[in-house]
Amino acid sequence: MLVSGNASGRLPDFTRRAKYIAFSSTVVLVLKKDAVTDKGILDRSRRFGGWGAIAGEIAKFLGGQWTARSYRTLSGTLRRAIEAGVADR
Repeated sequence: MLVSGNASGRLPDFTRRAKYIAFSSTVVLVLKKDAVTDKGILDRSRRFGGWGAIAGEIAKFLGGQWTARSYRTLSGTLRRAIEAGVADR
């Protein structure tokens, strides 16, 4: 999650929705807890909310306006930037 605005306060290590790791004052790493069935698919009757709920939860603890960015998206963007010669490893 990335923040716009000022973030301050204390982030818990985990809640019922997710596990949180404060990476910096503007970045929080999130492992979202999804309820799954015995078959390994999402259980729609036990949802804890999507990424918007996670962003709201972080804002409640730290303030600011938070938005999610997928690791895969960021990793792919960085890889393409390195391949194009516009970024270093």
